[in-house]
Amino acid sequence: RSRGQDRTLFEVALVPGPGKVRVHAYKKIPPLLGGEEIEMKGKILPFRPLRNPGQFDRTGWMRSRGVRGSVQAKTVKIVSGPTMLARLRASLRDRIEKATRPDVAALGKALLFGERSELDRTFVERLRKSGGAHYLALSGLHISIVAGTLWAILFLFPIRRRNKIGILLLLLWCYAALTSFPVSVVRATTMATFWLGADLFGKKRDPLVSLASTCILILLVDPGQRESAGFQLSFLAVLGILLFLPLFPKSRIAGLFAVSLSAWATTSPIVQYHFNLLSPLFTLTNILAFPFVILVMAGGAASLIMEEASFVTAVAYEGLSLISHHLSHIPGGHFFRAAPAPESLTLYFLALG
Repeated sequence: RSRGQDRTLFEVALVPGPGKVRVHAYKKIPPLLGGEEIEMKGKILPFRPLRNPGQFDRTGWMRSRGVRGSVQAKTVKIVSGPTMLARLRASLRDRIEKATRPDVAALGKALLFGERSELDRTFVERLRKSGGAHYLALSGLHISIVAGTLWAILFLFPIRRRNKIGILLLLLWCYAALTSFPVSVVRATTMATFWLGADLFGKKRDPLVSLASTCILILLVDPGQRESAGFQLSFLAVLGILLFLPLFPKSRIAGLFAVSLSAWATTSPIVQYHFNLLSPLFTLTNILAFPFVILVMAGGAASLIMEEASFVTAVAYEGLSLISHHLSHIPGGHFFRAAPAPESLTLYFLALG
């Protein structure tokens, strides 16, 4: 949901019927928290087809997210209120907002709850050009940070390892629910379930098997995900890391470089295909920005309990802003290019393999 001076923009699931629509409401309505049942009057209009070859396919992107069209609502009536989970999420958002200034709070909410509507557009555009925009979308990276933090806390308690894993998985799915189950979080949490579940049942862990099982399961539930940029980028990034990371020297410094380069090699053509953008500075941006992303998440989570901790989030925000500002202005640091043909993508990945 986003709110401008003269309109409110949000997405709703159709009942009855599959899919969602994007609603433009030009009359003042109460803030929407999530889970409300809404009655509205308006005509569903399909998105405009792609006109210029090679440009960003917004229609395809919307369809991959299950959004069928848009509605300019003449009237909007809230029939029932938000869910208890939505009220909890709103309460946590309010705590972050009260603890710090709006731009810092917006980044904290994006990295913790996946709510990006209030992010500063200039800040987002600079991160996008420098190759760091993926940090703003909840993904496997964020789930791994949350999982690592929770595991460190559970490690302090005298609990059997198998019980700790079970508690960790339960907490991860609770966190996924708190973020409203975005597809990227479901993907990452499902893979974590396969990976950690092997320990629960005394089986040997295999990351490629976990990745493939997650991919198959998600496509069985929602075949339309195969066209989603987020779906393709998530799995290709992990696949690239699993395949190419063993080829690099094993050290902490080389490891950071290797992870970023491996992910960039398998995802950059897909980014160009969907978003017409090529960012050669992706690896450098990832290495420099990663510590600040951790600080934003840590400071944002801590500020839910103690407002003074928001100082950490503010410092990390300034660090990310400084990095993205300088890297996005480096000549040759990013290129806007027409989307490559599917045949070219096929040849690229065959050559890469």
